[in-house]
Parts: sequence; structure tokens; C-alpha cells
Amino acid sequence: MTVVRLETAVEAAVALNVQRDRSNSMFHEKIFLN
Repeated sequence: MTVVRLETAVEAAVALNVQRDRSNSMFHEKIFLN
């Protein structure tokens, strides 16, 4: 149980970081374009 929860937490954290990186890169692109 603990291992499964840990893996799920890691996957969730990675997914959040990927979304954050994408939104940040888009945000910076908009700033540079403007």
C-alpha cells in the first residue's frame, strides 16, 4: 500500500511540474512576444 501511494504521489508531482513548466514557458513566450 505504501509503495503504491508513494508512486502515485510521485506521478502526481511530476504531472504538476510538467503542467507548471508548460504554463511558465507559454507565459514567458507571451511576455517576450509582447
